[in-house]
Amino acid sequence: MVIVKDNCIGIDDNGYLNLDDLNEVICRAYPREFEIMYEANRQILQIIEVIDASRTDRIGLFLLSVFIQIHKLFQSAIILLARGLEEQAKAILRILLERLMIIAAVNNNPQNYDRWILNQEKERKRLIDNVRNNKPGVGHLEDEIKDIEMPKECEGMTFKKWAMEAGMEERYYREYSYLSGHVHYSMEAYRETEIVENGEFIGLSMAPRYREVRYLAISAMEFLKDAVLIIGDYFKCDKAIVNSIETLYNKKSMDTEQNRR
Repeated sequence: MVIVKDNCIGIDDNGYLNLDDLNEVICRAYPREFEIMYEANRQILQIIEVIDASRTDRIGLFLLSVFIQIHKLFQSAIILLARGLEEQAKAILRILLERLMIIAAVNNNPQNYDRWILNQEKERKRLIDNVRNNKPGVGHLEDEIKDIEMPKECEGMTFKKWAMEAGMEERYYREYSYLSGHVHYSMEAYRETEIVENGEFIGLSMAPRYREVRYLAISAMEFLKDAVLIIGDYFKCDKAIVNSIETLYNKKSMDTEQNRR
Protein backbone atom coordinates (compact mmCIF):
# COMPACT_ATOMS: atom_id res chain seq x y z
CA MET A 1 0.00 0.00 0.00
CA VAL A 2 1.00 3.65 -0.29
CA ILE A 3 3.08 4.68 2.73
CA VAL A 4 4.98 7.69 4.04
CA LYS A 5 8.57 7.07 5.10
CA ASP A 6 11.29 9.63 5.78
CA ASN A 7 8.89 12.37 4.61
CA CYS A 8 8.57 10.66 1.21
CA ILE A 9 5.56 8.89 -0.25
CA GLY A 10 6.29 5.36 -1.45
CA ILE A 11 4.89 1.84 -1.55
CA ASP A 12 5.46 -1.27 0.54
CA ASP A 13 5.90 -4.90 -0.59
CA ASN A 14 2.29 -4.98 -1.82
CA GLY A 15 2.72 -2.06 -4.18
CA TYR A 16 -0.48 -0.04 -4.51
CA LEU A 17 -2.65 -2.80 -3.09
CA ASN A 18 -4.05 -2.82 0.42
CA LEU A 19 -4.25 -6.18 2.19
CA ASP A 20 -7.31 -4.96 4.08
CA ASP A 21 -9.22 -5.09 0.79
CA LEU A 22 -9.09 -8.89 0.95
CA ASN A 23 -11.68 -8.66 3.73
CA GLU A 24 -14.12 -6.72 1.54
CA VAL A 25 -17.26 -8.45 0.34
CA ILE A 26 -16.29 -9.07 -3.31
CA CYS A 27 -12.80 -10.32 -2.41
CA ARG A 28 -14.34 -12.70 0.13
CA ALA A 29 -16.71 -13.98 -2.57
CA TYR A 30 -13.73 -14.77 -4.84
CA PRO A 31 -10.89 -15.47 -2.38
CA ARG A 32 -8.86 -17.68 -4.72
CA GLU A 33 -8.83 -15.13 -7.56
CA PHE A 34 -7.71 -12.25 -5.36
CA GLU A 35 -5.18 -14.30 -3.39
CA ILE A 36 -3.47 -15.36 -6.63
CA MET A 37 -3.48 -11.84 -8.07
CA TYR A 38 -2.10 -10.38 -4.83
CA GLU A 39 0.67 -12.98 -4.75
CA ALA A 40 1.51 -12.30 -8.42
CA ASN A 41 1.73 -8.60 -7.60
CA ARG A 42 4.27 -9.22 -4.83
CA GLN A 43 6.38 -11.40 -7.10
CA ILE A 44 6.39 -8.78 -9.86
CA LEU A 45 7.84 -6.25 -7.42
CA GLN A 46 10.61 -8.75 -6.65
CA ILE A 47 11.34 -9.22 -10.36
CA ILE A 48 11.60 -5.47 -10.96
CA GLU A 49 13.96 -5.04 -8.00
CA VAL A 50 16.49 -7.60 -9.29
CA ILE A 51 16.58 -6.40 -12.91
CA ASP A 52 19.85 -4.67 -13.71
CA ALA A 53 19.17 -2.43 -16.71
CA SER A 54 22.09 -0.65 -18.34
CA ARG A 55 21.67 3.09 -18.84
CA THR A 56 23.00 2.68 -22.38
CA ASP A 57 20.53 -0.08 -23.34
CA ARG A 58 17.73 1.96 -24.88
CA ILE A 59 15.68 -1.12 -25.77
CA GLY A 60 16.04 -2.64 -22.32
CA LEU A 61 15.12 0.62 -20.60
CA PHE A 62 12.10 1.00 -22.86
CA LEU A 63 10.90 -2.55 -22.19
CA LEU A 64 11.36 -2.14 -18.45
CA SER A 65 9.55 1.21 -18.48
CA VAL A 66 6.54 -0.29 -20.26
CA PHE A 67 6.64 -3.32 -17.94
CA ILE A 68 6.45 -1.04 -14.88
CA GLN A 69 3.36 0.57 -16.43
CA ILE A 70 1.88 -2.89 -17.10
CA HIS A 71 2.40 -3.75 -13.45
CA LYS A 72 0.61 -0.57 -12.34
CA LEU A 73 -2.26 -1.32 -14.71
CA PHE A 74 -2.48 -4.85 -13.29
CA GLN A 75 -2.80 -3.40 -9.80
CA SER A 76 -5.41 -0.91 -11.03
CA ALA A 77 -7.50 -3.75 -12.45
CA ILE A 78 -7.36 -5.61 -9.12
CA ILE A 79 -8.50 -2.53 -7.19
CA LEU A 80 -11.38 -1.93 -9.60
CA LEU A 81 -12.50 -5.58 -9.49
CA ALA A 82 -12.40 -5.50 -5.68
CA ARG A 83 -14.77 -2.51 -5.78
CA GLY A 84 -17.20 -4.06 -8.26
CA LEU A 85 -16.14 -1.75 -11.10
CA GLU A 86 -15.94 -4.42 -13.79
CA GLU A 87 -16.66 -2.09 -16.71
CA GLN A 88 -13.78 0.16 -15.70
CA ALA A 89 -11.52 -2.88 -15.19
CA LYS A 90 -12.17 -3.89 -18.81
CA ALA A 91 -10.99 -0.46 -20.00
CA ILE A 92 -7.82 -0.87 -17.94
CA LEU A 93 -7.24 -4.35 -19.35
CA ARG A 94 -7.41 -3.00 -22.89
CA ILE A 95 -4.66 -0.50 -22.05
CA LEU A 96 -2.67 -3.32 -20.46
CA LEU A 97 -3.06 -5.41 -23.61
CA GLU A 98 -1.89 -2.46 -25.73
CA ARG A 99 1.27 -2.18 -23.65
CA LEU A 100 1.81 -5.92 -23.93
CA MET A 101 1.57 -5.75 -27.73
CA ILE A 102 4.14 -2.96 -27.82
CA ILE A 103 6.78 -4.68 -25.68
CA ALA A 104 6.22 -7.97 -27.53
CA ALA A 105 6.67 -6.20 -30.89
CA VAL A 106 9.84 -4.39 -29.74
CA ASN A 107 11.23 -7.58 -28.20
CA ASN A 108 10.56 -9.45 -31.46
CA ASN A 109 12.18 -6.71 -33.55
CA PRO A 110 14.16 -3.83 -31.94
CA GLN A 111 13.44 -1.70 -35.02
CA ASN A 112 9.89 -1.43 -33.71
CA TYR A 113 11.26 0.86 -31.01
CA ASP A 114 12.14 3.33 -33.77
CA ARG A 115 8.62 2.92 -35.15
CA TRP A 116 7.27 3.76 -31.70
CA ILE A 117 9.43 6.90 -31.64
CA LEU A 118 8.08 7.87 -35.07
CA ASN A 119 4.55 7.35 -33.76
CA GLN A 120 5.25 9.91 -31.04
CA GLU A 121 6.54 12.31 -33.70
CA LYS A 122 3.40 11.79 -35.74
CA GLU A 123 1.26 12.72 -32.73
CA ARG A 124 3.43 15.78 -32.14
CA LYS A 125 3.00 16.81 -35.79
CA ARG A 126 -0.77 16.43 -35.46
CA LEU A 127 -0.80 18.74 -32.44
CA ILE A 128 1.41 21.34 -34.17
CA ASP A 129 -0.81 21.19 -37.28
CA ASN A 130 -3.90 21.75 -35.14
CA VAL A 131 -2.35 24.74 -33.39
CA ARG A 132 -1.15 26.34 -36.65
CA ASN A 133 -4.52 25.70 -38.29
CA ASN A 134 -6.31 27.45 -35.41
CA LYS A 135 -8.27 24.41 -34.33
CA PRO A 136 -10.45 25.06 -31.28
CA GLY A 137 -9.07 24.26 -27.84
CA VAL A 138 -5.33 24.47 -28.64
CA GLY A 139 -4.85 28.17 -29.35
CA HIS A 140 -3.12 28.70 -25.98
CA LEU A 141 -0.19 26.60 -27.29
CA GLU A 142 0.58 28.91 -30.22
CA ASP A 143 3.52 30.66 -28.53
CA GLU A 144 5.01 27.35 -27.40
CA ILE A 145 5.22 25.86 -30.91
CA LYS A 146 6.43 28.91 -32.86
CA ASP A 147 10.07 27.82 -32.88
CA ILE A 148 9.45 24.06 -33.00
CA GLU A 149 10.59 22.30 -36.15
CA MET A 150 7.81 20.35 -37.80
CA PRO A 151 8.41 16.57 -37.69
CA LYS A 152 8.50 14.77 -41.00
CA GLU A 153 5.56 12.81 -42.35
CA CYS A 154 5.67 9.17 -41.33
CA GLU A 155 3.47 6.11 -41.46
CA GLY A 156 1.79 5.54 -38.10
CA MET A 157 1.50 2.25 -36.28
CA THR A 158 -2.07 1.25 -35.52
CA PHE A 159 -2.69 -1.29 -32.77
CA LYS A 160 -3.59 -3.81 -35.42
CA LYS A 161 -0.06 -3.36 -36.81
CA TRP A 162 1.41 -3.59 -33.31
CA ALA A 163 -0.50 -6.82 -32.77
CA MET A 164 0.83 -8.28 -36.02
CA GLU A 165 4.40 -7.28 -35.14
CA ALA A 166 3.88 -8.83 -31.71
CA GLY A 167 2.55 -12.09 -33.18
CA MET A 168 -0.79 -11.41 -31.50
CA GLU A 169 -3.13 -10.96 -34.45
CA GLU A 170 -5.59 -13.56 -33.10
CA ARG A 171 -5.67 -11.82 -29.73
CA TYR A 172 -6.27 -8.51 -31.46
CA TYR A 173 -9.49 -9.80 -33.02
CA ARG A 174 -10.57 -11.83 -30.00
CA GLU A 175 -9.59 -9.82 -26.93
CA TYR A 176 -8.62 -6.31 -28.04
CA SER A 177 -11.78 -5.84 -30.10
CA TYR A 178 -13.97 -7.03 -27.23
CA LEU A 179 -12.29 -4.79 -24.64
CA SER A 180 -12.36 -1.82 -27.04
CA GLY A 181 -16.15 -1.91 -26.98
CA HIS A 182 -16.06 -1.16 -23.28
CA VAL A 183 -13.73 1.79 -23.83
CA HIS A 184 -15.95 3.36 -26.50
CA TYR A 185 -19.19 2.41 -24.69
CA SER A 186 -20.78 -0.51 -26.46
CA MET A 187 -24.36 -1.69 -26.46
CA GLU A 188 -23.27 -4.45 -24.09
CA ALA A 189 -21.93 -1.85 -21.67
CA TYR A 190 -25.20 0.05 -21.89
CA ARG A 191 -27.24 -3.07 -21.21
CA GLU A 192 -25.15 -3.82 -18.13
CA THR A 193 -26.72 -0.79 -16.42
CA GLU A 194 -30.29 -1.81 -17.27
CA ILE A 195 -32.60 -3.37 -14.70
CA VAL A 196 -35.07 -5.66 -16.44
CA GLU A 197 -37.71 -7.74 -14.71
CA ASN A 198 -40.03 -10.10 -16.59
CA GLY A 199 -38.82 -8.60 -19.85
CA GLU A 200 -39.74 -5.07 -18.78
CA PHE A 201 -37.25 -2.24 -18.33
CA ILE A 202 -37.69 -0.69 -14.88
CA GLY A 203 -34.56 1.44 -14.41
CA LEU A 204 -30.79 1.81 -14.40
CA SER A 205 -28.42 0.32 -11.85
CA MET A 206 -25.47 1.93 -10.03
CA ALA A 207 -24.73 -1.25 -8.07
CA PRO A 208 -21.32 -2.98 -8.07
CA ARG A 209 -20.85 -5.73 -10.65
CA TYR A 210 -18.92 -8.91 -9.94
CA ARG A 211 -20.29 -11.53 -12.34
CA GLU A 212 -17.13 -11.59 -14.46
CA VAL A 213 -14.47 -11.51 -11.74
CA ARG A 214 -13.13 -14.96 -12.67
CA TYR A 215 -12.92 -14.18 -16.40
CA LEU A 216 -11.32 -10.77 -15.88
CA ALA A 217 -8.89 -12.12 -13.26
CA ILE A 218 -7.63 -14.80 -15.62
CA SER A 219 -7.29 -12.24 -18.45
CA ALA A 220 -5.27 -9.94 -16.20
CA MET A 221 -3.07 -12.83 -15.09
CA GLU A 222 -2.56 -13.97 -18.69
CA PHE A 223 -1.47 -10.50 -19.87
CA LEU A 224 0.85 -10.15 -16.87
CA LYS A 225 2.34 -13.61 -17.37
CA ASP A 226 3.10 -12.91 -21.03
CA ALA A 227 4.78 -9.62 -20.12
CA VAL A 228 6.89 -11.36 -17.46
CA LEU A 229 8.04 -13.98 -19.97
CA ILE A 230 9.20 -11.22 -22.33
CA ILE A 231 11.00 -9.27 -19.61
CA GLY A 232 12.46 -12.42 -18.07
CA ASP A 233 13.85 -13.52 -21.42
CA TYR A 234 15.34 -10.12 -22.30
CA PHE A 235 17.03 -9.51 -18.96
CA LYS A 236 17.89 -13.17 -18.36
CA CYS A 237 16.04 -13.19 -15.04
CA ASP A 238 16.13 -16.12 -12.65
CA LYS A 239 13.84 -18.68 -14.30
CA ALA A 240 12.47 -19.76 -10.93
CA ILE A 241 11.05 -16.27 -10.36
CA VAL A 242 9.67 -16.02 -13.88
CA ASN A 243 8.19 -19.50 -13.72
CA SER A 244 6.45 -18.67 -10.44
CA ILE A 245 4.21 -16.17 -12.26
CA GLU A 246 3.42 -18.76 -14.93
CA THR A 247 2.61 -21.27 -12.17
CA LEU A 248 0.19 -18.81 -10.56
CA TYR A 249 -1.46 -18.21 -13.94
CA ASN A 250 -1.80 -21.94 -14.53
CA LYS A 251 -3.41 -22.34 -11.10
CA LYS A 252 -5.92 -19.63 -11.95
CA SER A 253 -6.65 -21.26 -15.32
CA MET A 254 -7.14 -24.65 -13.66
CA ASP A 255 -9.46 -23.17 -11.04
CA THR A 256 -11.52 -21.53 -13.78
CA GLU A 257 -11.82 -24.76 -15.79
CA GLN A 258 -12.97 -26.62 -12.68
CA ASN A 259 -15.58 -23.95 -11.97
CA ARG A 260 -16.99 -24.39 -15.49
CA ARG A 261 -17.63 -28.08 -14.95
